Amino acid sequence: ANIEDKAGNHATEAVHNNLVKSTTVPTISIDDPLMGDNRFNAAEASSVTISGTTTMVEDGQAVSLTIAGVSQSIIVGSGEWEVIVNLSLVNDGNISITANVKNIAGTSAIEAVHNSLIKDTLNPTINIDNPLMGDNIFNAAESSSVTISGTTVNIEDGQEVNLIITGITNIPTITVTNNIWSVD
Repeated sequence: ANIEDKAGNHATEAVHNNLVKSTTVPTISIDDPLMGDNRFNAAEASSVTISGTTTMVEDGQAVSLTIAGVSQSIIVGSGEWEVIVNLSLVNDGNISITANVKNIAGTSAIEAVHNSLIKDTLNPTINIDNPLMGDNIFNAAESSSVTISGTTVNIEDGQEVNLIITGITNIPTITVTNNIWSVD
């Protein structure tokens, strides 16, 4: 830039070579699934890895990350970011995660949201109904249709029950539905 005063004196020319033009909106994403299956248990709760990627964001820019209401900053490197957090004190259930970033020109990416990470630290239980067949006894007439059934707690639908019956080798696949399982 140049300027002169009314008397005709010229100022020293000012040069600025650090202007950055940004016409592309950066992006940010949170990896999905996290922790391999979007779930973590009590043993994993103290070291949960949260990671993601960016585009059009320069190395060294800060990602503003909020996990279960707690905010922190992570630095972008080669279009990636990652942090290991302790979520031991967070309640079981879905964990809300948001990530934001700006490029060096100050252009913000659209916020990334991840609500699929689940903390599940409750131990499951399985029970076999008692009595079976109404009285825990079956006779020759009932032997072709013996039903073994039970219930579960903290087991998701579709999980398989591994039933072992002494002397029986061909037990069909049993799956849990609404915390109930049964096989004939």
